Amino acid sequence: MQSLTTTHYQQLLALPTTWKVEDVLLLMLGKQIEIHLEYTGKKVDCPDCGKSSSIYDKAPEQRWRYLDTMQYETILIARVPRCDCKQCGVKTVKVPWADRHSRYTLMFEGFAVALLQHCSSIQAASKLLKLNWHATNEIMNRAVKRGLSRRNTDAVEHIGIDEKSFRAGHRYVTTLNDLKGGRVLDVVETRTIKATVRLLNSLKKSQRKQIKSVSLDMWKPFKSAVNRLLPKADIVHDRFHISKYLNEAVDTVRRHESSQLNKAGDSTLTGSRFVWLRNPENMTKKQRKNFNQLMACELKTGIAWSLKNMFRVFWQFTNHDSAEFFFNYWVAAVEKSELKPLIKVKEMLVRHKDNIFNYCAL
Repeated sequence: MQSLTTTHYQQLLALPTTWKVEDVLLLMLGKQIEIHLEYTGKKVDCPDCGKSSSIYDKAPEQRWRYLDTMQYETILIARVPRCDCKQCGVKTVKVPWADRHSRYTLMFEGFAVALLQHCSSIQAASKLLKLNWHATNEIMNRAVKRGLSRRNTDAVEHIGIDEKSFRAGHRYVTTLNDLKGGRVLDVVETRTIKATVRLLNSLKKSQRKQIKSVSLDMWKPFKSAVNRLLPKADIVHDRFHISKYLNEAVDTVRRHESSQLNKAGDSTLTGSRFVWLRNPENMTKKQRKNFNQLMACELKTGIAWSLKNMFRVFWQFTNHDSAEFFFNYWVAAVEKSELKPLIKVKEMLVRHKDNIFNYCAL
């Protein structure tokens, strides 16, 4: 008879009836949960030809990293059956929760890919996932292979082109993402025009004709490659990249002002970097209280934060004229502030405003 714990994980994992949760172990010292699985079926399918075969034996025990349970790293453990296929010979069968040769479940890899899409670098994602750089890079490569195998005939209407830095120095990879499907389509090294053209050419010509919009950073090589290969697609500069530029501008103002205040013996801004990166709705009561106290000091950093936060309203507009009216109002407010880091970002946004307004039409 299964315990409540094993029954609980059996339901959460949504395994086929041929697999059952045999045992669940909580390892307090290692902060791990081990879920032991057992195959209960009488037959298996050959991983190569797909024919039903008898079970030859079971492979040695394997482990797969699953999504964490609370703060505990969760591991699936199983001995996978090997089939006795008359046509293909003895083969280890596929498991429903992971790709072959992967030490991570599909659920974990899906979470990792989503994290990679929102992090500025592979190293940053690796730190959050508690993996080394190579393991994270391999997960990304497997995601690309899955995307390539599925995309041959798929219609892709909205794509994203993004850069990720990796290792030390200014070294980059450029990713091609299906925004609607939430998948990585391909990855190339560097972020040049040539690399981006190669990335877009990985799509079939018929697929490129169906693309309606391309979300990308204001990096000139990206835009040049899109204009060359996708002349009819709308270029959209999305809120993620623009928010990044605005946050960097606020932090530049903070660092400069903090330096000036420290020289005068005032440590008001010391250690406040992450305070200015939070949005009001994400603050706890204590954080909000401390933030309000900083804002009451009438600092230049506070003005910069207010202008950054004001721009968030822009993303709510679905009408071009309303968006343009607000944009011009915000531009004037930034000019009036005389804060050079914000003015620099403002000038960049003005140069690309037509593509920014395309966001409102999505």
